[in-house]
Amino acid sequence: EPLFEDPCVAVVARNHPLAGRSAVSLGDLAQWPVVCSPRGAGLRDTVEAAFDAQGLTLSVGHEANTFSTLVAMAEAGFGVTFVPRVLEGKLDTSGCAVLPIAGNAVTREIGVVSLRGRSDSPAAAAFRALLRARYGRQSQRRSRSP
Repeated sequence: EPLFEDPCVAVVARNHPLAGRSAVSLGDLAQWPVVCSPRGAGLRDTVEAAFDAQGLTLSVGHEANTFSTLVAMAEAGFGVTFVPRVLEGKLDTSGCAVLPIAGNAVTREIGVVSLRGRSDSPAAAAFRALLRARYGRQSQRRSRSP
């Protein structure tokens, strides 16, 4: 059950040539090495699909498994990375420039998964109702900040 769309932002070192921009396009980012999750990770697949959709080549310089490591690698100048907006405030990006990506070109869908043919327990049903109320598509139209 889809709840909301979560756009990603680009993260670069403060001294990176893109750092002074108010936003970047995927074309801008395609000019630089990317540090990202390994193949098969959800965000890596999302990034690859976004590049493919625009006919761009993703040049992966380094891979890491955690967002904090990816941000640290971007800060150290290894390349650009992508961070989901919902995690942006949870990571130390103080040594980086965080840049919106034009047109929300890299976006992932956040939702709830349940087993087909099985009813939710009362606790799971209450949790699902809470998620719908807080993050559901209709509530997103009223408030854009998840």
